[in-house]
Amino acid sequence: MRHHEVVTGEVRKDLDGGGIRGQRSVASPPLNGLAVAALALSTLGVTNGLSGVVGAVLGHVALRQMGKRGESGRWAAIAAIIIGWTLTVLMLAALVLMYRALNDFD
Repeated sequence: MRHHEVVTGEVRKDLDGGGIRGQRSVASPPLNGLAVAALALSTLGVTNGLSGVVGAVLGHVALRQMGKRGESGRWAAIAAIIIGWTLTVLMLAALVLMYRALNDFD
């Protein structure tokens, strides 16, 4: 009778790409590209108001897509939503303040 030992922590270096002996590596789900685009657009909202709104909306769409498709990137979508809407509110507040300041000169 053969005795089988389980060696934990030993790294395999054969054709399957390595990993821990006796365990299969599971590929992580693909990253949602819309979430990354939403984050980029939300960040660009610093330079103009419109891309922040677009990035926030795309972040909401990306979250819905990830729920249906099982993709990763939730962190990027949530960051896009927070950054996009925050910058939008700040931009609107700045516009209101500028409008009031200009009306004070009359």
